Amino acid sequence: MTTSLRLCYCCLTTADKVDIVMKTYGKISSLGQIEDTDSPQFITGRILPVTEYLTAPISGKPCVYYEARVEQLVERTDENGLAGEVEDGKVWEFRGGDTVAADFTLFDPAFPSVELYVPGTQVSIKVHATEEIRAGRSKVIRQTKLPEHTKEFLRKHNCSKLDVNGKIDKSVRFREANFEFGEQIAVLGVVKQVVDSRGEPRKVLFPVNYDVFTEEFCKSKGWSDWDRRSWRDLTKKPSIILTDMPDYFQNMKVDQMSAKITAKLITPINLSLFKHAQHHRQQQEQEGEGQAKSAKNSFEHDAAQPSQSMKR
Repeated sequence: MTTSLRLCYCCLTTADKVDIVMKTYGKISSLGQIEDTDSPQFITGRILPVTEYLTAPISGKPCVYYEARVEQLVERTDENGLAGEVEDGKVWEFRGGDTVAADFTLFDPAFPSVELYVPGTQVSIKVHATEEIRAGRSKVIRQTKLPEHTKEFLRKHNCSKLDVNGKIDKSVRFREANFEFGEQIAVLGVVKQVVDSRGEPRKVLFPVNYDVFTEEFCKSKGWSDWDRRSWRDLTKKPSIILTDMPDYFQNMKVDQMSAKITAKLITPINLSLFKHAQHHRQQQEQEGEGQAKSAKNSFEHDAAQPSQSMKR
């Protein structure tokens, strides 16, 4: 959702913290510049869904991530007075909402051989997505019948304020943010190459952990207290950070994708299988190191003992 001016750190939302980290992080890279490394990378590209895309419940747009909520205008009380936005002596009170993500890939027509797989359903993600709809009381919304997917969203959250004609009650409004199919976004994470189920090498974006940067590094970059705290809060649980705010990639525009590109079939990647394989490889490496160490100790022991011919 959209960020706003905050007076103290405790009032910052996740979107605010994403904004702080993205501003602080530095130069953004194209898909043609990404590397297989343990260091976090700040990358931009356009969204391609992996299998089926999501449908945003308010706008109905095809997307790979959405955050949607419904609010109702109620009488202001001592309990809810500070809980929401005040209007005409009443307060907009949160009634319910959903945050849903899908796996997707980042693509750039300028580098057609490079795709970056973003496992949105399999890892923690921290998002700043532009709030697209903040309506409900407008004449346009009130005079338009709601689509079935929006009615279902209202029913799910027990807020079916519709008249007999299926029009929205003026005391209800929606808020929605999403990452649309084909939209340019920026991501921050660790790029690793893995082998998929077909035996093909694929580049995957993995979560970043806060301790990848030392306190000395943060100080050398001039990070403020809020910068460091935002970074820690977003990545203390390893996470991928995403934003669609154009400020971060305005100097690196990615061309729109052709119909041929958007029709591509992307093979899903199951990270749990990769993690299992990675764990198995690590076990093998540890066993190999143990065997090598045992052989070395045995050799050193034998070398320390005089042979029978030497005794004679």
